[in-house]
Amino acid sequence: MRWQVYHRKLLALSEEDDSLFDHQKKAYAEISQALSEYESRINLYGNAGTGKTFLAHYLHHHAEGLYFNDGRNHKKIEVPSKSVIIADNVSNDRQSTRLIIDNLLWRGAEAVILITRKPIPDSIRQIHLSLESVDFKKLEYFLCQRLDIQDGIEKLDEIDRHSVGIWKFLNTISLTF
Repeated sequence: MRWQVYHRKLLALSEEDDSLFDHQKKAYAEISQALSEYESRINLYGNAGTGKTFLAHYLHHHAEGLYFNDGRNHKKIEVPSKSVIIADNVSNDRQSTRLIIDNLLWRGAEAVILITRKPIPDSIRQIHLSLESVDFKKLEYFLCQRLDIQDGIEKLDEIDRHSVGIWKFLNTISLTF
């Protein structure tokens, strides 16, 4: 599928300083603030396709966080002292998230950022990431310029931009060719 190619290219762009959209910059600032205040438990949450994983990769490259795509393997993660661990695709179940956080903090992590689709119902710093309608025009421009998408964007006016995330958006683009 063509969207997988776009997915790889898009995640590679997370290394660049100018790759965040406004909603991601806001969440990044909130995470940076929380870390500067020595908060050790952070939950970044939002619907599918809002850019949570992209932001996690950005944090990995720019804030020296260690990114893991699955928090279920938390016992196998080598935890360098004073590190920030970013665990993606975590269930928002209170008991399992407490086990993950406690395990990683006990083993030397300075902070743990758990990425979920829904907020974790616990006393944890929660940062919501949502894709705003204003971001879609920027997203179209970004995708055209950075991913070499030449055709198909004009057909996207037919989709409801308010109900789709980034990956649905990419899938729609790849179907228009």
